Amino acid sequence: MIKRNDFSDHVEIGINIYKAKCNNETFVLKELKESETIQETLKIIKILQNIPHPNVVKFHGLINEGLMFLHNNNIIHCDMHTANILVHEGRMMIADFDFSKFSNSEGEFHGIAAFIDPCAQQFSYNDKVIFTTKYDIYALGVILWEIASCRRPFDGKTPMEIMTLTQSGVRETASEMLLEYDSLYMSCWDEDPEKRPESNSILETLNVIIEKYKHLI
Repeated sequence: MIKRNDFSDHVEIGINIYKAKCNNETFVLKELKESETIQETLKIIKILQNIPHPNVVKFHGLINEGLMFLHNNNIIHCDMHTANILVHEGRMMIADFDFSKFSNSEGEFHGIAAFIDPCAQQFSYNDKVIFTTKYDIYALGVILWEIASCRRPFDGKTPMEIMTLTQSGVRETASEMLLEYDSLYMSCWDEDPEKRPESNSILETLNVIIEKYKHLI
């Protein structure tokens, strides 16, 4: 385990954010606040865009582990987005289960337009949608894209404009972080829910990416 004293050449690149070296590799150090949300953390990650930072893949794996736990217990979150993911003591915690449902149950869809499965958007707000794990997987794909790109999806668009775009098959452009990673989250927001991966296979892919680039992590 790398300890704080193992780092050298500290350079402050933001408030309480430092670039430092360990074993000839560059790292970014920051002490997270308790119960900091992903959106708050994204403001900080923007500073890192010019620094190689594949550790973000590990970050995403922790988010997916939480979702996989829900899906393995037949629970669909139904409102996944970055503001509902907390960072606490280095762990990712999924929050806000107000709209959660059991798998294959019916209900109305809610949430932030960019994270809502376009398949559900084809229904009106009064219609009942059958929720499966693939509903959450679409949102997870958008979350993975947002963290990698450090931008809000369809920023500047109204909810209605976003829903019109996603229903017509439009998605955000790739972040160009890692080819394998970009391919993964793009598969999560495939128009055909059946082609979207399950959370367990997503975790396997993330682990493969981590292993491949572990010399940079």
